[in-house]
Amino acid sequence: MSMVQFLWSPWSSKTQETKARLTHLADLGIYKHEKPYELWVNAEPEIPRTNCKFVDHDVPIEDVRSNSTLSNIDKTGVKFLSHKSAYSFEEGRPHQDNMAGYLAESTELLKAELGAEKVFIFDWRYRKNNFGGSKPSFDFLTAKTPRSHAHNPSHVVHSDESFDSGKAKMRRYLTEKEQDEFDFEHYRVRIVNLWRPLIPVVEDAPLVFADRRTVKGSDFIPFDRVLNDRVVEELYMVHHPHHHWFWLSKQKCSEPVMFVTWDSLCKTSDQPVASVPHTSFISPNDAGNYTSRESIELRSIIITRRS
Repeated sequence: MSMVQFLWSPWSSKTQETKARLTHLADLGIYKHEKPYELWVNAEPEIPRTNCKFVDHDVPIEDVRSNSTLSNIDKTGVKFLSHKSAYSFEEGRPHQDNMAGYLAESTELLKAELGAEKVFIFDWRYRKNNFGGSKPSFDFLTAKTPRSHAHNPSHVVHSDESFDSGKAKMRRYLTEKEQDEFDFEHYRVRIVNLWRPLIPVVEDAPLVFADRRTVKGSDFIPFDRVLNDRVVEELYMVHHPHHHWFWLSKQKCSEPVMFVTWDSLCKTSDQPVASVPHTSFISPNDAGNYTSRESIELRSIIITRRS
């Protein structure tokens, strides 16, 4: 498969769009010589927790229900699925009794959808919006919680993997034997997020995605997330009018979405972009009588043989 080229214009006269207010990293000159960072560890009081500054932008978003062509893992990097899980989650929260089954079920789902030879699920997160219709202030120390507790949805446009951090994931979660066996010359390796609502319908803090075909590598600014045991590089994105955003309105628990966060076919940090920018936002359909969003996401290394 050849990688897509830039920039692509997705708008058509028949699509339905609405407006959403999305939070981006501010495009500040300071980031040319001082890398953005967030401290998710205890530090001296005089050390700032972060040097990140954010700004809101109102952008048009397109509903996949009116344009299903946007649901395409090889083009936009995003695919919405129709799949009812055999596992339920009491009050939304995952429990050890059903997580093993859900992980096994999801492994088979990803294999089938992506034609994968191997799937390694290396991380999962349970999220619940505890802030109602408003965005939270950032509390880096309390945000890191055990798996059985809820993480808050992210309210800043970001991509989970930079070019270098994706390669670091391979070294961290694959054995040396697996790294040798699944070399990039003979195998395509992707990191894919499988995200599923745990409530019947999402109207609070839904996900919205940027079509990666409309994103340039230079639109990203790498930042360091400083943890207790390591520093992880991720990507924030600054706003540009050429970005095309889309979502699935009233997403159901039987409509999980998978999206790419890293791809070995992208040989450099420049174009084309593999990692899909995304965030949650306050839904334009939110009338205040919502059910707080609860969701579970699985992060997986997907290995497919190259033809």
